[in-house]
Amino acid sequence: MLSLASTKPATAGATDNPDVVAFLTDPASLALVEQLCAARPEGRSRIVRKGGVQDAIRCLARLATPPEVLIVDVSETDLPLSEIDRLADVCEPSVRVVVVGDREDVGLFRQLIRLGVADYIVKPLNVDLLLPHLSEGGARVAVAGTRTGKLLVVTGARGGVGTTTIAANLGWLQANTRKRRVALIDLDFHNGALSAQLDLGAGELAEVLVGGSRRVDPLIVERTLRRHGPRLVLLSGELPLDRATAFDPESLGQLVEVLERQHHYVLVDLPRVPGAAYGYLLKRAAVRVIVGNRTLPAARALARLLDLVEGAPGRSVLVLNEDRPLAAGLVSRKALEEALGRSFDVEIPYLKQAPLMGDNLGEPAVARRKSGFTQAIERLAAAIAGERLPPSGFWRRWRRG
Repeated sequence: MLSLASTKPATAGATDNPDVVAFLTDPASLALVEQLCAARPEGRSRIVRKGGVQDAIRCLARLATPPEVLIVDVSETDLPLSEIDRLADVCEPSVRVVVVGDREDVGLFRQLIRLGVADYIVKPLNVDLLLPHLSEGGARVAVAGTRTGKLLVVTGARGGVGTTTIAANLGWLQANTRKRRVALIDLDFHNGALSAQLDLGAGELAEVLVGGSRRVDPLIVERTLRRHGPRLVLLSGELPLDRATAFDPESLGQLVEVLERQHHYVLVDLPRVPGAAYGYLLKRAAVRVIVGNRTLPAARALARLLDLVEGAPGRSVLVLNEDRPLAAGLVSRKALEEALGRSFDVEIPYLKQAPLMGDNLGEPAVARRKSGFTQAIERLAAAIAGERLPPSGFWRRWRRG
């Protein structure tokens, strides 16, 4: 049996680009995984170390590229589902996750599979159980269908409430601060501003989605992407003003599925274009970010939107955007919440430069400096992830009413 001293990367640079990462709690499991990895063709690298889920999370944050296979041990945790759920939030959808434990529990196995885990193996480990996951090409089989990212939809109660600015800043923060892989989709092919917010040219998404219900080709989608750094991509398009936009829900669904396989979040800036596709995306989303401001028309529209998605899967996060300086005539937050019958999850303070920085400079406000606006976008990201919201602190200076 191999000693633990051998559980080091096999090749130089393996810690930057390993194809297998394993964190296990006992010497016998470590030695077996190391032995199987060492038997593979030369040049295949690995990280095999003592540890658990938290060690795996820290390791993934340091890697330049994700591994093909991640083996992680939950034997020493009292809350394996919570730990794996936390791991899923940082582990890219393309990674095949194998969980190792010491409990013969069918219920746990089924719940782990629902979270997207490829397999749950009970100790003691053996070659027959591990080899299918570590053999050449074995990790690539049917990986795409095991776990996918989440669809987020950002939509406004009405035009002009700051939806695009919020979507651009949320996408940038998720990719650059939280280190998630994010695909931003701008479905406003006549007035879309996400391209300007990120200083990117308009793409060819209109040609992919409009003008016929044909199968969405992943290779065409890949060519449509506009990259904004290593973790953030944008899909956008442009149509003549005299040409109507007619989305096919099936094509939209195929596009989302393609992107979910490679990204933690697929974030759609959804314009108010009522129709089958509009309702489909709102009800298909894992999280709906619904934005309003302090006006009566926005309150009425918010109520209608909440009625539309009532009973649909997923969660609705309600955002009050202070899109203008406080002045007489604006409806108080308390009055809005009483009319809606629920509280706002996040309030975004007024920042005059936020839309200007995006539209004119092509730079999201969260990329430049800390502000009440930035802290509110951070709170929104935490609400989307289901985390306990951090203290609001600095941004409360802007709250009134």
